[in-house]
Amino acid sequence: MSPRLSCPHARLAAALRLAPLSAEEIATLQDMPGLAAARRVIPAARAGRPVNADAYLSLCRVKGWDPLTCRAADKGMPPWRGAIVWPHLALTLRHEADVLGKGVRPCAKRAGVSASTWWRVSSGQPVSVANLVRLCAYFDRHPHEVTAPEIPARAPARPNVPRETSTETGAGGAPC
Repeated sequence: MSPRLSCPHARLAAALRLAPLSAEEIATLQDMPGLAAARRVIPAARAGRPVNADAYLSLCRVKGWDPLTCRAADKGMPPWRGAIVWPHLALTLRHEADVLGKGVRPCAKRAGVSASTWWRVSSGQPVSVANLVRLCAYFDRHPHEVTAPEIPARAPARPNVPRETSTETGAGGAPC
């Protein structure tokens, strides 16, 4: 198995043993949107236990590491933009299997994931970082390419302002 696809959790744990998180990095992780459980995620990652894909990418981002290697990111790596956009990845998988007529099982087999994992992602549900990496490799994409920034809350709508009404009347007495 290539180093790119080996167990990402073990790779992250080994990297964190060599370069532990600083207090500043931990504070940054705790402030990241979507990573409210940083207190649980950090010890799990240090121990090599699975963490969700968004948490894994966030940990790598804070350390400045490429999530595929857990080494310093190179200049050619796509930028991390935020949380994984599972619905976008779902559309990509559905297009591959349905629109192109390749079928779920053959696509899943070529990607190195189970058919149930393919179905889970194609319905917009998150999967492990190992499966995310396999799917990204299948599409020749970096995991950062399936992330997007948080969308800020919409600005409040303009207050209802009554529209000016015309008092003129046209033929038959109807307002113009």
